Amino acid sequence: MLSELSTEELRALVASLRAGQREALDRAFDCFRPRVFSLLVRMTKDTALAEDLTQEAFIRLARAAPSLAPDTRLEAWLMTVSRNLALDHFRWRRMHRALTSDASVADSFAKPETPFARVATSQTQRRVEIALGQLSEDERELLLSVGVSGSTPSELARTLGLSAEVVRKRLSRARARLLSLLEQTA
Repeated sequence: MLSELSTEELRALVASLRAGQREALDRAFDCFRPRVFSLLVRMTKDTALAEDLTQEAFIRLARAAPSLAPDTRLEAWLMTVSRNLALDHFRWRRMHRALTSDASVADSFAKPETPFARVATSQTQRRVEIALGQLSEDERELLLSVGVSGSTPSELARTLGLSAEVVRKRLSRARARLLSLLEQTA
């Protein structure tokens, strides 16, 4: 898995992907799928949608593999693509809701209770998931990008096109809001 890959192995994996080796795509999937899926399930709160978006992220990797830069940080690349897929989905859903006046169609896009939510038995985990759900999409995205994908504020700043200072301030506010929400449910 990911923790087993050294920096050299990650570089070799990128080189193999660039060379079009199918085994490299399989290895990337095995190594990075759990983290990509984890980020997406937390962003979307829907395991079926997260699975679909995870598959799409790896399809995009397969298509982009020949043009990857040799120094591509594969995990950061996949997390950025995954984040953008989720955001595109949310934008499409908002636009669809705005364009449709039929309540029954809009209701079909409501967030269902997911198996992930039913399976979460830990009281602390439930509280965290509920609190994350009460955050804005931007706050949740920042916290999950740091907490799940391990991105640094500087990396997020580059991805989001913001200064590192702005990202740190937004991250601090998001953490404070999450803590406040957790304290309310204690």
